[in-house]
Amino acid sequence: MPKGAKIALRALAEAIDEVGNLMPASNHIPARTKTVTFEQWRTYAYRRGISTSDEPRARQQAFKRATEYLIGEEHVGAWDNQAWSTKEQARANV
Repeated sequence: MPKGAKIALRALAEAIDEVGNLMPASNHIPARTKTVTFEQWRTYAYRRGISTSDEPRARQQAFKRATEYLIGEEHVGAWDNQAWSTKEQARANV
């Protein structure tokens, strides 16, 4: 897993733990799943240092690459502006 994706995944877990909300079950978000908005996730990723650059565009690109990787590899679920960890979801269903 790329370094930026690892940072973003840790940031997502931290954001969910601190500010996540349980979403109502739907056809898109699994039941009993805590989610955060992409903006909340991005804030935590920036705080964790997803990019060492001070340039806003570099940080945006680092977050974009990381989220695309994590969603593509199914480590993270996403719908509309909500994101959740599929690992946490799997653990909740056990």
